[in-house]
Amino acid sequence: TGLPASAYGHAPMYYAQMALKQLQHQQSPPPESEEKRAKRLERNRESARKSRRRKKERLSQLEEKVNGLHIQIENARSLQIMNMNPRLQDYFLQRIVQLDTSNDSAQESLTAIFKGAGYNCEVQRAVIDFQYSLLKYTLLPRYHKFLLWLTLHPE
Repeated sequence: TGLPASAYGHAPMYYAQMALKQLQHQQSPPPESEEKRAKRLERNRESARKSRRRKKERLSQLEEKVNGLHIQIENARSLQIMNMNPRLQDYFLQRIVQLDTSNDSAQESLTAIFKGAGYNCEVQRAVIDFQYSLLKYTLLPRYHKFLLWLTLHPE
């Protein structure tokens, strides 16, 4: 029947090997020509180039957007600080006007008002601390590598 004489005793094994060879032959794609392979590789390279370019453009757009938002925040903060000083002065003037000068504690209240006013008041110090920390966190990382390089390279 087509089986070699030695395969009659091992018929299940023979059929399994034949089935395996047939499956491998069916599943393996025909060999690709060099020209097709080169074209496929070139298409993949071009696709990767385009993908990297799109990613770079997206990152650039996001950086621009972040910078614009930082500028808006800083402008709003500056405006708030500029508006804060006159409002503080008005608040302290109202407190001075409301003082009852006939009372002995007026001197103490007046001293407290003047300590809370001016450029050395708690509010102003908080604003200065905030601005200092903002500068520290925005400028230092930008120049961090440069500063490290300077410290490691003697003249």
